[in-house]
Amino acid sequence: SQLRLLTGVPFRLRLRPIAQGPFQAGLELQLAVGRERKPWAALLRDLRQGLLRQNLQEAPAELTAAAPGLRSQSLPAARFARDDGTVVGGWRWQSVGGGEPQLLLFLGPVPQGLTAPVPAQPGNGPLSLQLQPAGLSRLGLMPQGLPNLVRQAPLLQLSISPSDQPLSRLTGRLRLSVVR
Repeated sequence: SQLRLLTGVPFRLRLRPIAQGPFQAGLELQLAVGRERKPWAALLRDLRQGLLRQNLQEAPAELTAAAPGLRSQSLPAARFARDDGTVVGGWRWQSVGGGEPQLLLFLGPVPQGLTAPVPAQPGNGPLSLQLQPAGLSRLGLMPQGLPNLVRQAPLLQLSISPSDQPLSRLTGRLRLSVVR
């Protein structure tokens, strides 16, 4: 049921560079969950329990809002840290431009400020992913098992078409630079 919940909403996935601290990058998943938030509250409750079982510490409630206007009693934020106090992830609800609140899950430090809203209408087109493998490789964020041709490419675009079949159609485009 949680997988159906996650696959049925529009989302934005973002990898952001971090200049200093224990992480080189942070990962953000922003979900346009719509008006029905009870299933999301249940998912977050289960996620919270799992994180606490892994010996992560939950930050006090007054410290979870990273920007003005993000705190809410009915849509609580959470952040989790290791024993040494390093924040490793969490979530918050945010409302941008008076629209429905959206759920932002993050790995790494708490994102600062608001992010642009995800359009609330799901698309029925392909899921598109764009990577910059050369830049990610310089940061040590690409898997070592990939061919050098892929790891050194300036751009990799992948597209997954929706399908009712067990396997979806995956296509891709790799942009290479000419070396002279």
